[in-house]
Amino acid sequence: MKRLYFLSFIITYILQDKDASSWIPFLKKDNYYQYVDKNLHPKINETFYNASSFTSTGFAVVNDNNLRSALINSKGQYIIPYSEAEITLKTIDDLTLAMIKIEYEKNLPIWNWDWNIMGGKIKKTEEYVRVDLFCLETQQILSQEKIPTEEDENELYVRQIDKNHYFINNNLYKVDQKKFKKIDEKIVHLLDDKRYLKSTDENNFSLIDLKNKKLNLTNVTDSKIIRTNVNGKAFIMGSINNPYRSTYKTMLLEDSKNNSFYAFPNFEKKFPNNIQNASQEQIKFLNLVTLVYSVPDTDYFILGKIDYSNWQYYWMYLDKNGNILNHIDVKDTYITEVRGYILWPNASQIIAEKYVPENWQIKTIETIYKSKDLFKIILDQGEESRTQKTGVWNKEKSTWEIEPKFHQLELLNVNKQLYSIQKERDGELIIYSNEFKKQIGSNSYQTIYNDGSVSKKENNKTIYYKIDLSTGKEYRE
Repeated sequence: MKRLYFLSFIITYILQDKDASSWIPFLKKDNYYQYVDKNLHPKINETFYNASSFTSTGFAVVNDNNLRSALINSKGQYIIPYSEAEITLKTIDDLTLAMIKIEYEKNLPIWNWDWNIMGGKIKKTEEYVRVDLFCLETQQILSQEKIPTEEDENELYVRQIDKNHYFINNNLYKVDQKKFKKIDEKIVHLLDDKRYLKSTDENNFSLIDLKNKKLNLTNVTDSKIIRTNVNGKAFIMGSINNPYRSTYKTMLLEDSKNNSFYAFPNFEKKFPNNIQNASQEQIKFLNLVTLVYSVPDTDYFILGKIDYSNWQYYWMYLDKNGNILNHIDVKDTYITEVRGYILWPNASQIIAEKYVPENWQIKTIETIYKSKDLFKIILDQGEESRTQKTGVWNKEKSTWEIEPKFHQLELLNVNKQLYSIQKERDGELIIYSNEFKKQIGSNSYQTIYNDGSVSKKENNKTIYYKIDLSTGKEYRE
């Protein structure tokens, strides 16, 4: 079994260079990287086969020509030496979390051997992965796991809840005086307003309100149906979150003790026990509902059924008392499917048909990160068409911020209004400034990422390097 010696190599007494996060991995002519500052002055003499940007805390992951990974500090010293381990870093204020993953073969007990009934070699081992999560500065170990490689889904995910609380890989931690204290675990949904849903065992869940330090729901179970009444008669909505047919997946909770149901994301609001004054057409609709959404900070529920011939949703609205409503007036609420495309509200409530170019139709709509008025809209000419146009729509101003004349675009920097744009289906990407309505730089790339990483094919070889997204300046010889 391969071992990790990371704790032996952590150097805690070396002060890090606070400017290291602005250093750039500069691609030299020999295809190795060297860290330089903005004026291209070398900061570390050694070169690397591959190199990440430095964190704000002064650490970076580098690779050798055998694709082994190591961790260095801003002095160029090796904190973790080269190994086959996969290293991932995240910062929390002035602390650095490191996740180290390394695969190894585990000897199985004889009763778990894989006996080949057709003859041949008996499998006596299994591929496992060891996952260690720890803080570099304090050497505090947050977690250690050994799991079968095929079951490994560990990624380093960090989300700040408030000044002292952080959600880290399905666990809740409080950080006090640079020490991490786990205060809860098995979190399956992190909700708004410091609420979260946790798994208490295989089939039971509890809803926790961290802000008010109270338990809102306890011992509720995941459900795919809602038992209620319609016009006073027992009724079952039996296709909620159908995993094979619905494009929308989330959680519906049942409290079997009092026959109550609670829908995502406002789990505190109980689904009505009786839906009143429903017509026969509305009852038919209820029989086909696959989506139930509890609108936060309102008395409303949104119910959706899908037309599988065109994957179009149709909607019904309820209040908490079971009254059917023709419409609801809510702002900045969007129901999205698993890929982030908006299901509700319908496209016509975001962009009027007159603004859609003639002979084109709306394929998908997405929200633009950190903007309540901007939407990325993809147009096509029907299911058989391989041609599409993409633009950015401003709902508040009822105008196209970026005209839909490009095959694809992605946001790179929200504050500077920078996008990567692909003009044609098989074309390369350019950087586009929506603020100045022009291309940044003169080059095009195979890929462009929001940290300035790009790739480009030259002489039948793909090379990777950094650029300045604001100017197009390339950091390579």
